[in-house]
Amino acid sequence: LCNFTNAGITDATAKNDLETVGNAQISNGQAKWGSTSMYFDGTGDWLSLAYNPNLSFGSGDWTIEGWFYRSDTNERYFLGQNNGATAAGSQFDIRFDTGGSVLCSFYTGSSTLSWSGGSVGGTTWTHVAIVRYGSTFTTYVNGASVASTTNSGALNTVSIPWTVGAIRALSSSTNFNGYIQDLRITKGIARYTQNFTPPTAAFQLL
Repeated sequence: LCNFTNAGITDATAKNDLETVGNAQISNGQAKWGSTSMYFDGTGDWLSLAYNPNLSFGSGDWTIEGWFYRSDTNERYFLGQNNGATAAGSQFDIRFDTGGSVLCSFYTGSSTLSWSGGSVGGTTWTHVAIVRYGSTFTTYVNGASVASTTNSGALNTVSIPWTVGAIRALSSSTNFNGYIQDLRITKGIARYTQNFTPPTAAFQLL
């Protein structure tokens, strides 16, 4: 859980260390909750999380969610564990396309499992959640299911860093441009299995 408040770029569970790359920084330019959030200017900055086997998803349930504020409507990656070479060397990547759809690509062996949907505009805070529940993968935008697919396979386990705000080895033109707050990754729990009301307050620190 990364709230990105009070000048903190930390994992509330104290299980992961985040390293800033470029000029990724806490900013008071925008905030969904409180007065600050994580800011990326889209030109070579991101957060790097060292490889941690606790974040290898395998075939179990999980939830990735957060609040996102896009400063432009270009295609931008915002989270991934991707070596930029082959599907076999990656676990996943998630991005917004130019039309605002959330595009998800997850990898099982050398195969790619992809789906997309939703419409996430610019200059507004939007809650996005990607959930695996059994063999069903679903994307929710502001609590509404917008796309899903099914696959029973285990996701790749690869010993490379995670990146927040970019994808490793891709052009910097695809780096995220905007703000992120309350980024939460939950392994082992599908927090949403049907439409829901987005969070109405910041996630509590553990």
